[in-house]
Amino acid sequence: MFVRHLCRVKCAFRADYYDPLFILFMEVITIDVKKVIMNDMIREKELRVIDSDGSQLGIISREEAIQLSIDRGMDLVIVSMDAKPSVAKIMDFGRFKFEQEKRMKETKKKQKESKVKEIQLTVGIGQHDMDYRARMAEKELADGNGVRIVLKLRGREKAHPESGVTVVENFISLIQGTYKIEKKPAQESFNIVAILSGNE
Repeated sequence: MFVRHLCRVKCAFRADYYDPLFILFMEVITIDVKKVIMNDMIREKELRVIDSDGSQLGIISREEAIQLSIDRGMDLVIVSMDAKPSVAKIMDFGRFKFEQEKRMKETKKKQKESKVKEIQLTVGIGQHDMDYRARMAEKELADGNGVRIVLKLRGREKAHPESGVTVVENFISLIQGTYKIEKKPAQESFNIVAILSGNE
């Protein structure tokens, strides 16, 4: 059977001194479907075939390899053309593609969740700068990112951290839109820190 959409299979081979067969290590990444060679697209007369469970089937003819994949209800996919003969793997390509895309979505979601923009303030910050930074925070939060607000206490300000807390609270009140206060303004060493999260 043919599967028209694909995920790239990146392979590396190692010749073991005690084993004449190559040992296959597979890493799944994404590629253009036009570069995929599978099933009836395969033209090599002989192939080194890896079974669906990862076991070595050795070097067999193209026809036999394709028939094995058909018997298993799977696909025969070339995973390396660098080796001689080329290496093919029997796999359920539809399931392979689905799981690959699922992993990619989860990775992108985690990357998005981990993106946090830091905005720095000072006790003596002017209103214009406050407004400008508030608009920056709004954009990040609207994109679903987090915002970490940091106000650095300097000199005599360290003896009166409550003034820094007030500045951060006033700054948060300027931010429009929907967001969640993950961490209320609080002192961390000589900083006042607050964390906001945006919409997913």
